[in-house]
Amino acid sequence: MSIYAKFLVLVALACTSVSLSHIKQTPIHIEIGYQESIIEMARQQHLFKEIDCLARNIYYEARGESEKGQLAVAQVTLNRVESSMFPNTICGVVNERYLVKGKEVCQFSWRCESTANKNLLVSESNPIFQLAWHAIKNHPTLTVVTQDTYWFHANYVSPSWGKFKQRVAKIDDHIFYRQK
Repeated sequence: MSIYAKFLVLVALACTSVSLSHIKQTPIHIEIGYQESIIEMARQQHLFKEIDCLARNIYYEARGESEKGQLAVAQVTLNRVESSMFPNTICGVVNERYLVKGKEVCQFSWRCESTANKNLLVSESNPIFQLAWHAIKNHPTLTVVTQDTYWFHANYVSPSWGKFKQRVAKIDDHIFYRQK
């Protein structure tokens, strides 16, 4: 039997219920849903990618900040995902760009900086990855900033948009805002 034929047999077995009672004394019934497995794997890969995008955003925006400051950055990112004003995925929010007078501008400045490693993967054992996962799981109950806080900047810059927003908090080296 060719390798391809063996693969087809394995796929056929994975897609159906298989009774192994003829092999053992005690009947064993195994149901493997191949399609469900593929869907679950894709879901987990998507979730990992979303956690990674949030972890990289926390890393580049607030890696020198306290846990509270890092959580505030995470909460702003997740608040944007929930808002119709921004993309509806974490990676969409983190990677969002727009043109101002013909120049590309990033929502998060590190995305436009050539010195940032765009392919940086924050490992699962990294505390920032753990913090990102915690923020995603607990977003509805996070109270570091308000649920309608969508903007922040470092305290050493003064963006023109700041005067059109309501200041919510100053945490570590960042100032956080919501719509007026």
